[in-house]
Amino acid sequence: MIARLARRFPNLAADVARHFEADQERSLLSQVVYALESQGVWAVAVYRFGRWTYREGPTGAAGVPFKAAYHALHKAVEVATGVVLPASADVGPGLLISHPGTIIVHPQTRIGAHCSVGQDTTIGTTGRGGNGVPSIGQDVFLGSGCRVLGGISIGDGASIGANAVVLRDVPAYHTAVGVPAQVVPRRSIVPPVAGLAPGQPPGRKGT
Repeated sequence: MIARLARRFPNLAADVARHFEADQERSLLSQVVYALESQGVWAVAVYRFGRWTYREGPTGAAGVPFKAAYHALHKAVEVATGVVLPASADVGPGLLISHPGTIIVHPQTRIGAHCSVGQDTTIGTTGRGGNGVPSIGQDVFLGSGCRVLGGISIGDGASIGANAVVLRDVPAYHTAVGVPAQVVPRRSIVPPVAGLAPGQPPGRKGT
């Protein structure tokens, strides 16, 4: 039965699988319980239900109960988790919301496959009107508290740092950090060396 449901709803199956991957140290039973209790899974499941309802579900009078159920569940998820993820947004499979809380996604947003969204994230317009909404590629990481605003493009594999305010395009496999965000290639970010103070050159021990 589970395999049949996974074939019928592959995007939702991919979403749940991402949550399993995020907690691989648990037993399979514990992972299942974790997924069922995860508010991120609730939010994504209701989103997928809404997409199915409006794109593949019954039409006319037969579709009214499904649409009513979706809107009730969508509002319940918004109140319980703070996640606003409208069915009109185009989100690829494998979405991970590991820590829900005030996540706002514009109804016209496009998000690619296998993306991760941190808590207190906003994806939408700049509020100036008529400036478009973001288009986000695949395998993108959106850090906690970030704001991705306007008709910009976030390339595949990009990372948005915590609390960054992104107002311009971010190329694939680059990182955006700061307010307003500055874009740097990942290869230019040097990992810290053990025993060195921040900014201290190698070859000189810290005090």
